[in-house]
Amino acid sequence: MVTLLIFSALLLGVLVYLATANKSPAGFREIVASGKERRRFFENTLPAEGLQTWSEWRIRGIVRRYVTSQGQTREFWQLIHLGERAIPALVRVLRNERNYRRPAPRPGGLFNRSPVERAIEILSRFHLPDLTPYYRKMASSPDYHLRYSAAVQLGHYPTPETLPLLAELFADSEEHVTHGVLIGFHHAIREQTMPPRVKAAVRDLLVSALRRDLGFMLSDSCPAALLLAMGDPEALPPLLSSEVLSAQNPQAALILECLAKNKVSIPRERLDALLLSLQNKPDEQLDEALIKAFASSGHPDAETRILASLAAKPDAAATDDERKRLDRRQEAAAEALCILRGIPDPVGLACSKCDGENRSLPLPLTHIVLVSEVDAEICNGGFDQYFFNCSGDQADKAVHALRAVGATGKAEILRQAMSLFGPRGPSKIREQRHLERERFSAPQAQEMAALDNAWYEDGENVRLLLHLYASSHRRAFDVG
Repeated sequence: MVTLLIFSALLLGVLVYLATANKSPAGFREIVASGKERRRFFENTLPAEGLQTWSEWRIRGIVRRYVTSQGQTREFWQLIHLGERAIPALVRVLRNERNYRRPAPRPGGLFNRSPVERAIEILSRFHLPDLTPYYRKMASSPDYHLRYSAAVQLGHYPTPETLPLLAELFADSEEHVTHGVLIGFHHAIREQTMPPRVKAAVRDLLVSALRRDLGFMLSDSCPAALLLAMGDPEALPPLLSSEVLSAQNPQAALILECLAKNKVSIPRERLDALLLSLQNKPDEQLDEALIKAFASSGHPDAETRILASLAAKPDAAATDDERKRLDRRQEAAAEALCILRGIPDPVGLACSKCDGENRSLPLPLTHIVLVSEVDAEICNGGFDQYFFNCSGDQADKAVHALRAVGATGKAEILRQAMSLFGPRGPSKIREQRHLERERFSAPQAQEMAALDNAWYEDGENVRLLLHLYASSHRRAFDVG
């Protein structure tokens, strides 16, 4: 009888849990992917009694669940809120040799980090000098993933004590590890976690890398971008030197992009020397960056070069690759023309003026917002994503906007996609549009997928057309 009662109580508890598991604040299954929303969700579901009353054994259990999971789980935010109380349990993870091994890849898993990597992600926030031996162990590991994790965290929270180890990782033979240091520095600058006393050493480290071949890098975490983001005036002379702004420098194009983006005026003699070197040894990427640098630096020949590039026509016998190269050069020239007109980021500027429904925008800016939205949505997830999201509410206006900027081919493709919903097109009410999409037959779904491919294969360069349209409607940006 007692056994039956215990079993019934357990069964009742399981049923109650299942009934309430999906009724958490904000609905876990419906939560958006952004870090801010995830953080809000996990913070709202922390226990009401307060974390500071938890026992050491309970904290160890949370640490154990956290280091054996992947992603920013609820346990991650619990440990962040526990603060220094979580340190002993997290350090225990670093002492266990088995925790330095990465788990076997899971089907569909994007991240498979070792328990040590998970623990160090939180511990690095506390600037503990006692962690240096563990960082050194990670930095000397043959597994470059461990070295990469150490590089990111040391760069994110640099201290005078860890700078020598950081320099070793920055010189690692594996590009991925060097990029980890740069990504860490990027986070440190953005979140202001870099102490003033290490900035000079970090600057010297970045300057030393300005001529290294670091492979592909994101523009916001390359050495030049980080130096400019630090706001250190002593970083400008190396960036503008003839050794760095040289056609032989593999980073020259990226450095020019960063200087132009930050509105740094480049000496005319540097630009002329680069232009001369391109005549002897063509470099497509450097050529595109150079035309934007001409515009941002106010070079007297800037407009002449820009208009000549935009007026160029492909030869009748030009190959597809040659046509694509010309298209990219003209896109760079259109961006340079906007820089010259004082609107270096017309899409971003138009979106910043948007009130959500585009009511307060001048018509040219409305067209820019609508075209940038439809192209971004379809390129990211096809017409299904476009009509699923709120941007699909204004599909009819987007057709007119595409025609206005000159993308008539893409306007016709969008019109065909809308016709699949019937003579009246898709509903402007998102929920109703979802129901309409669910009622598609198999042939309708196949036709929409075919229109996705038609959009991708269409030869119209939306980015080029948007910049040309923006430069011809410069006055519209002065409103508001």
